[in-house]
Amino acid sequence: MLDSSNLKMMYVMFVRSILEYGNLVYMGAAQSHLDKLDRVQESAMRLCGFTIETLKSRREAASISLAFDLLDDDAYGELRNYKPELYEPIRLTKKRTRQAVEAGTQMKSRIKASSLDQFRRSYLGSIHNIWAKLPQSLIEEGKQKSWQAVKSRAKRYLTGKWEPRPLTQERLKKEKKETHEQLKQYTCWDPCSLERNERPRHLHWLTVN
Repeated sequence: MLDSSNLKMMYVMFVRSILEYGNLVYMGAAQSHLDKLDRVQESAMRLCGFTIETLKSRREAASISLAFDLLDDDAYGELRNYKPELYEPIRLTKKRTRQAVEAGTQMKSRIKASSLDQFRRSYLGSIHNIWAKLPQSLIEEGKQKSWQAVKSRAKRYLTGKWEPRPLTQERLKKEKKETHEQLKQYTCWDPCSLERNERPRHLHWLTVN
């Protein structure tokens, strides 16, 4: 008699592998169709007595894996045309707010006003929302090292198998220092105040959501 761990292994090998074949292609399908796949997995969990990550979370993990490959230029042919665009959103503000700095690197959305719902649910239409779920500490590490260096952790984070380490006092001091340096580099003088012979005042360009 097989126990639940062996049954789970058999499900992953012989059933889930079929359910997930080409999952990035069909992730834009109607929710009613995706629900049918979910019901197969729910039945397997109920009958065999095991728990496993959702198919949706695994589609998101596969999406971020492809995005990281494209960001590292690890793609060929037409796939290179779908390399995600990253940007640092900024706006003019009068206050230094820590929340604004923590917005971090964002991914440009490909959705337009005329985009169909199917496109919005697809990889190209939803990857920017999946990106927004990742911890900024992971994204910063990927920018500094390589996206391949953080790909495994990003996938495990999206499937609920990994969490960032809690901030120690030393790391907290280091991040505060980096935040302070970032604020300094976005500080500039207001030219209008100089033209009016007023006391110069600062403008601060900060990253925000």
